[in-house]
Amino acid sequence: PDVVIGTSWDAGLIVIEALRQLGPDATAQQIRSFIANLKDFAGVSGIYNFPDAPERGLGVQDTIVVRWDAAHDRFVWVSKPGGDPL
Repeated sequence: PDVVIGTSWDAGLIVIEALRQLGPDATAQQIRSFIANLKDFAGVSGIYNFPDAPERGLGVQDTIVVRWDAAHDRFVWVSKPGGDPL
């Protein structure tokens, strides 16, 4: 997925999960603390682990490089997770 679409979608999913766990009356600090300790959360852009990747939840290991393959009208991977060449 495109990074803008993926990160926007994942941010919403993470906040919804916080509200499900904490309830609708959760304070901003409670939600922030929940997210700061969230791990193994499957999102569009990867498996989030905020204790290991503070403020982002995703690290270098969640990065892939793709290129546009015009002949097949799609993106194709050109790296392994973390950016190492295939």
